Parts: sequence; structure tokens; C-alpha cells
Amino acid sequence: MEPETVQPQAGALVTETAPGAQPTPNKPAVATAAPLTGAVEDVASLPEWAQKAIKDLRAESANHRKAKATAEQAAALASEQAAIEQGKWKELYEKSKPQAERTAELEALVAELVAAEIANVPEKFRALVPQGNAATTLTWIQEAKAAGLFAPPQAPRTDAGTGVTGGQPHKGLLTDERRQEIATKYGLRVQDVPQQIGR
Repeated sequence: MEPETVQPQAGALVTETAPGAQPTPNKPAVATAAPLTGAVEDVASLPEWAQKAIKDLRAESANHRKAKATAEQAAALASEQAAIEQGKWKELYEKSKPQAERTAELEALVAELVAAEIANVPEKFRALVPQGNAATTLTWIQEAKAAGLFAPPQAPRTDAGTGVTGGQPHKGLLTDERRQEIATKYGLRVQDVPQQIGR
């Protein structure tokens, strides 16, 4: 009769013996797992540590799925944005061609206007005209014209009725407003008040 083979418990220290050999102490026994005969249907039926491990793994897996989805959305959005910007640059480039041509035409026209305005400035004032920026030059010339810088000097008016100062009426002449005041004050008609007094 053959000796009976005893399977040690998992983690128990066993000694191996070969026929005619001395036993070797302190070697852990290799546990052989019993084959699963049926899948576990409910996690709640597992031990608490296993439930916690499964819960943690599920949470970590969900976090990884969310991070991957977020990264994929960000990449798609960045790719979309890059395509839009490339399209915009192309559109802007195409639009800028006619604008550049138009700008060149306008700059040539402004240069002609500035040259014509400078030609109309009296010779003695041309050194005062600012050079460089066409807009500044045109603005300066227009302001100088408005201020009368380029106008020839005018002799003062010496009309007998207006006096040497050119704006004051002769002392003996009455304005229409003054004639109206006199007429109202003395109860007369405006036509009865003479235009000239005291000559």
C-alpha cells in the first residue's frame, strides 16, 4: 500500500523529503488554488477588502476614461481651431492683396496732394512746413491757411464813414437798433427818427 499524500495548508512550512534524503526545513508550501467552479455574481458577497479593491479599481478606471475623453476632446478642439485659423489666415491674405494695392494707390494720391499744397505755400514759409508724415504736413498747411499765415497783408480800411479802425461807425450815424430804441422811448415811428444826428 502507498503512503497517503497530504496537501499542506497555504503558507505552512513543510519539509520535502526524497527517498533516502534528509528533510529540508523552512520551505514554504506552494498553495495550489482550487479552480473556480463558478463566477461570483455579486460583489457584495466578496470579502470587504476585495470589495474595497474593486471599488478603488473601478474609480481609477473611471478617472482614466474621463481623462482620456477630455484629452481627446481637447485635441479635437485644438485641431479644429488650428484648421479655422489656417483658413482665416488664408482668407485674410487673399483679402489683403486688393487692400495693399488700394493702399499703394492712396499713398501715391496723398503724396501728390502734399506736393501740390507745398507748391502753393509762399516761398518764404516753405522751410516751416513739417516733412515726413503726409497727414501731419497736410494738417499743418490747412491750419496755417485757416490762421491766415499765407494770406497777403491787407491795408486797413480808411473809409470816411467807418473810421480808420475799419469797424466802428461814425459817431453821427445811428444803427437800426438805436433808432428803434429812440422811437420807442419817445413814442415815434422808426421812419421818423433820422439816421444821422448832429452833423
